[in-house]
Amino acid sequence: GFAMGIRQMSQPLGVSAAAILVPLLLDGYGMPAALLLSAVLNGVFAVLCAIIILNPPHIAKAAGSVPVAAVNPYRGSSFLWRIHAVSGLLVIPQFALSIFGVVWLVTDLGWDATLAGLLIAAAQFIGAISRIVIGGVSDRVGSRVRVLRWVAIAGCFAMLALGLAGFLRIDALAAIIFIAATVVSVLDNGIAFTAVAEAAGHGWAGRALGVQNTGQFLLASAVGPAFGALITLVGAPWALTLLVLAPAAAFPLIPSEDRSALAEDS
Repeated sequence: GFAMGIRQMSQPLGVSAAAILVPLLLDGYGMPAALLLSAVLNGVFAVLCAIIILNPPHIAKAAGSVPVAAVNPYRGSSFLWRIHAVSGLLVIPQFALSIFGVVWLVTDLGWDATLAGLLIAAAQFIGAISRIVIGGVSDRVGSRVRVLRWVAIAGCFAMLALGLAGFLRIDALAAIIFIAATVVSVLDNGIAFTAVAEAAGHGWAGRALGVQNTGQFLLASAVGPAFGALITLVGAPWALTLLVLAPAAAFPLIPSEDRSALAEDS
């Protein structure tokens, strides 16, 4: 959990950096400069990956043992499907806040765009660190699904509080609650990925994590237009409040017990 938290902190850190750098580049040099930054960073990290990333050693299998890839973890158990569904639901608040956070602060609360970007950056940075912390907590607790339930419950309270902040329109309160809601919205990712990898085992982890990522990003791609339409229809405060439906729907889908195939693989 701790190790996956480190790996999964990359996206909030990227959003944090983008919230600061992209507006500056847009103001000074326009859209081409912002796109060039992404291209350069992708190129640099592609080279670094080629140089420093190594495959882990393969585990030797006993003669006559059943290949782990032959055991489909999706059959005979709904665990992985349920984790995929939970992750898809919990990603909705995360992307709604990362996409429309600046829009809400600037157009609805009247914040300066630079100040709003700095708040987004701070919230995402804290969220990135929190992914490591919650991963370590799941290690200490010895359960991924129990911590996922805590995150879903916290998500319900956070989205309701954020909606209330939208109605009250108090800048200091909105800033504090927005940071808290953003942090809670990103907590689940590393825990869910760890649960998927453990349940899938060595022979299926790549495919299962691929399904996990694909499902999350398919839903994330719909969040922009859908949440934007919801804001247009009912206004930002009600739209933020309605985000509570995502963690509320995810909570009953969280499996009651953890599942791990890693011990069986080895």
